[in-house]
Amino acid sequence: SIKINPPPPVPPPATICLNFNQDHLKLGWDPTYQSRYFDYILLYKISPNGTTSIVDTIRNQEEGSYSDYDVVNPKFKNYTYYLIAQNKCGLKGDTSIIVSSTKEYEIPIEVAYVVTATVTDDENVKLIWTSSTEADFGSYDIYRKTNFEKMDFEYVTTVSGRMDTSWIDKKVKVHEYSYCYAIIVNDNCGHISKLSNKGCTIVLKGEERPFYFNLYWNAYEKWEYDVFDYTLNRSVDTGSLRPVVVNSANTFFYKDENLDYDWGGYWYKIKAVENKGGYEAISESNKIYLIQPPLLHVPNAFTPNDDQLNEKWGIVPVFVKEYQLRIYNRWGEKVYETNDKHNIWSGEYKNELTTNNVYIYQIMFTGWDRSVHYRKGTVTVLK
Repeated sequence: SIKINPPPPVPPPATICLNFNQDHLKLGWDPTYQSRYFDYILLYKISPNGTTSIVDTIRNQEEGSYSDYDVVNPKFKNYTYYLIAQNKCGLKGDTSIIVSSTKEYEIPIEVAYVVTATVTDDENVKLIWTSSTEADFGSYDIYRKTNFEKMDFEYVTTVSGRMDTSWIDKKVKVHEYSYCYAIIVNDNCGHISKLSNKGCTIVLKGEERPFYFNLYWNAYEKWEYDVFDYTLNRSVDTGSLRPVVVNSANTFFYKDENLDYDWGGYWYKIKAVENKGGYEAISESNKIYLIQPPLLHVPNAFTPNDDQLNEKWGIVPVFVKEYQLRIYNRWGEKVYETNDKHNIWSGEYKNELTTNNVYIYQIMFTGWDRSVHYRKGTVTVLK
C-alpha cells in the first residue's frame, strides 16, 4: 500500500495593517510564506452587525493591500478583518492577526514597563523591561536622558526581538550622572506606543573626612510601587560587599564613622529594593572607593621594669598599609626589625634587657592613597 500525506496548510501573512483614510479603510499585509502548495488567500470582513463576508481573493503570495470603501464611521463602528490562506487541496491554514477599526483608533499600542535601570560592576548601565503583548510587534526603541536636567529624552537604539527585554548601555559615565531611560513599542504597521515609565539610575558619591566618610546618593526613579529601602554596602580590598546600614526610602545620606583602623580604603555601593506589589526589582549604584590617609603615633620612651606600665614599646598605626621598623643603638648596630605594624619591642637585644639607653628608630609606612612616609627619632628605655 502507498500512504499519501496531504500537503501542509499555508500560513497567513505575518502582519496585517489597518490605516484610516478620509473616506475608506486601507489594509496592507506582508508576503505569505512561499509554498508550492499555495492556492489563494481570502480576506474576511466582519461588519458592525456581525455579518462575516469574503471581500477579496488574492491569487499571489506577494505583499498586498485592499481599500474598503463600504464602511460608515469606522472609528466608532467596528469593522474587523483577517486573512486565511488555502492550499491546492482546499485545506485552510491558520487565521492571521485580527485587526479592528475601533481598536486601532481607540486603543494605542500597549506600552512596555521599565522594570529597572541598574549600574553593573563594569560601570555600564543595564536596562530591563517587560515584553510587549502587541500582536504585530515590531521593535522597541530605547530613549535616554541625564537626570536632573531640563532636557528631552533622545533616541539611543532599537531592539528587534520581542523577548529581548534587556540592553547594556556602555556609553555612560556612571560616577558623574544619573541616567533615565524609557521605552517605546513599535508595531509592524508603523504605529507606536506612548513613552513608558522612566527608570533613573542611582549615583553614589562620598566625601573623605578625618576618621569618617560622608556618603550620599539620589533616589531611584520610578517604580510603580516606589522604593522600599536603600542598603549601603561596604567592603575592604580583600572582602566582599556587606550591609553597613539600611535606610528608609526617604533617606539619602549616611555618615560612616565605624571604620577599622587597620584598613584605610573602603568600597561602597547602594542597593535600592522595590516595594512589595511590583517586580521585586533592585537597582544598584556605581561603586566608589574612599580612602583615609595613614597616621602614626610613636611613643618616645618606655619602662620595662615589671611595674606593668609601659613595659614594651610599639607604634600606634591608624590606616597604615605597609610598614617597616628598624631600631639601632648608639653604635649603629641594628637591635630590632619588623614589618608587622602590630609587633612591639620589649627592649631586649641579644637576649638581654637594656635599660637607660637611647635608641634610634627608622620607620617607613604607606597608606591606601599610595603615599609613602618616613619617620625618624629616638626612644628611651628607662628603668
